[in-house]
Amino acid sequence: MSLSQNRSFNIPLVDYVPAELRINQDWRIVFYVKNPFTNQLVIKRLRVRPLKNATERKKHAKRTVAEINSKLERGWNPYIEDNATKSFAIISEVIEQYLKQLQKQVKDKALRPDTERSYKSYLKNLLSYMEMKGESNMYCINFTRAFVIGFLDYIYYDRNNSGGTHNNYLMGIRIFSKYLLERDFISIDPTLKITTKRKEKKKREMIPTAIRKNINAYLTEHNKNYLTLCLATYFCFIRRTELTKIKVSDINLKGGYILIDGEDSKNHKTEPVTIPMEYMPMLINHISKSNNSDYVFSANNYKAGAEQLNPKKISDEWSKMRKIMGFSTVYQFYSLKDSGITELLNSGIPAIKVRDQARHHDLKVTEGYTARNKGADETIRNISFNF
Repeated sequence: MSLSQNRSFNIPLVDYVPAELRINQDWRIVFYVKNPFTNQLVIKRLRVRPLKNATERKKHAKRTVAEINSKLERGWNPYIEDNATKSFAIISEVIEQYLKQLQKQVKDKALRPDTERSYKSYLKNLLSYMEMKGESNMYCINFTRAFVIGFLDYIYYDRNNSGGTHNNYLMGIRIFSKYLLERDFISIDPTLKITTKRKEKKKREMIPTAIRKNINAYLTEHNKNYLTLCLATYFCFIRRTELTKIKVSDINLKGGYILIDGEDSKNHKTEPVTIPMEYMPMLINHISKSNNSDYVFSANNYKAGAEQLNPKKISDEWSKMRKIMGFSTVYQFYSLKDSGITELLNSGIPAIKVRDQARHHDLKVTEGYTARNKGADETIRNISFNF
């Protein structure tokens, strides 16, 4: 029965009647609370969810009764503070419902698969934290600011993650909290006034010319298709996930550009990236025997083909190569993009053109990819100008 189907009566000077479990054909938790608008006590019924084990179901019901009575004693009133039924929903079940809705958004192309994977990972770790704390059956009403801070502290301090990881989790929990708030599972956003951590400097660095030459030589001999993929990031600044979605039909050889579809890009904008002449012959050779419907880099050893490549495989291949060649972990796959941007800027290309090629929304983002000089700048040092 819905909570909107109420019975009411007048009892002077009584604000509530404590909750109790009533076991009939349906298990219900029943309590009375004063409607502040009518000054009448109104019955509230809360269904106890079925469990395979009757003992566990009764234990769960008694815990809910105790929780409701504790809140009633402290002055809680569902008419004023929140929706009584939904606030006592089990949060793990709401998370399951939320994740199904994310899947639908991905199917409708309203959400990127990478974003869904991230949110799913955050909530999976949230559920693990709840289990670790003995709160597997926690109610939405207990999803408070204190609880969220405890979880974020666990992610940052106990698991020794970076400030950036803490901030990503905060963002994910904030979006989930908005979902709870909009659907009346909670009445207050628990992430309000939780501040982000200061992000540390990127741990990846620009790849020196000597190492780039070694990578070029190694991949030319062992995996030229993967080299072609790497150079798409170095020359065209194409992101890892985008690389797995580009099709041969997106390449305009005559116009000299690759069109990145807005449905596949990080900024959701359809934009062209220029193919430098240095890279053009290799790209032409790579797609020479392909069909327009083929992925430029497929699951078939990075050749052009029909089966889509998993983005993770790109990073895994880089790590494997790095281990074989023995260079530092600060040279990551995205160091190719950093290196390409830095080389363009250092060669005198205007920053605004580099920004457009990298598809950054702001020049500050472009400049953030370049490392500061650690000593004297030779260009400034040797320039001919005086007072």
